[in-house]
Amino acid sequence: MTTFERVLLAVDWGDDVIGRLVDRLGADRVTRCDPADDASIGRALRVADAAITSAGPDARFVAAPSLRWLHVDHAGIDRFAPVELVGGDLVVTTSAGRSGPALGEHALALLLAVTHRHGALERSRQRRAWTTWPLHGRAPLVGRRAVVFGCGNTGSAFATRAAAMGMSVVGVRRTPGEPPPGFDDVVVAPGPAERRAVLADADVVVLAVPLTDDTHHLVGSAEFAALPDGAVVVNVARGAVIDESALVAALRSGRLGGAGLDVVTHEPLGVTSALWRFRNVVISPHATPRLADRDARSLEIVESVLDDLDAGRPVRRRLTAADAYTKSEPRPTLDRLATSAWLRLQRR
Repeated sequence: MTTFERVLLAVDWGDDVIGRLVDRLGADRVTRCDPADDASIGRALRVADAAITSAGPDARFVAAPSLRWLHVDHAGIDRFAPVELVGGDLVVTTSAGRSGPALGEHALALLLAVTHRHGALERSRQRRAWTTWPLHGRAPLVGRRAVVFGCGNTGSAFATRAAAMGMSVVGVRRTPGEPPPGFDDVVVAPGPAERRAVLADADVVVLAVPLTDDTHHLVGSAEFAALPDGAVVVNVARGAVIDESALVAALRSGRLGGAGLDVVTHEPLGVTSALWRFRNVVISPHATPRLADRDARSLEIVESVLDDLDAGRPVRRRLTAADAYTKSEPRPTLDRLATSAWLRLQRR
């Protein structure tokens, strides 16, 4: 059995859920910190052999002398995921999949908002205009084909909901396997040529993959060119999975039917971004609805990792060097300054 003697616990769960985890770990072994208290976390890391945190990791976790297990209570850790963190002896796990049902629903909501032109309806409401002209040419989702990159919890949650609406859903992944719930088929597409072939008859593209060096700019100019006219792209993964300049070019060309974006490369989306100008783009501020049992779902994931560690089994959720992300893009200075000023004005 794996025993941790000094566990850093910095999560924003409810007290009852935290209490259940503390009972399992042993109250005398747990140091609780506020996830926003960097100083306390830094002190605890000097002696911790395990850390469970909803704060994003940083270089201190790599340097922590005794740390053997790090669990990050988020879907991904792309803001700091060097090979030194995920590719060494340290066991690193995340809560990926915890919010899958909510993310799948949110992806569908974005898709419906684009295809049913909710923006046009809102503008008509503001003008008190009872008119159907902004809705000409829209089509229902029934019978349309969705291609989903990422066949995990989020991708499967979207696929199940889309299938219930009469869509055919094809998943895309790098390795073979049985289609998860909701998918009619899963295509193995390890490289760009295979991905573009799948896109050739996609009415909808949904991105639900983790951001790694391999998935950075997974969809760029060539992928947009491979799509049929009028296709819609929905991104609930991470912003940098899409080449944003290529997305803007595709929207400007008029070939892309629209986009639903819960994530963008630089968040918050800069006031200078061209994405604000397109009426067929729906933007949500990286804000998935919170599941009522989200904390309990996080605990269930943490306990499954502890079960693997206690049994001496390979940790199924362990990240590897393949999950590293080192291609972060610095925010342009002008956009950073303009956006900061705009946000300050909004708070007044």
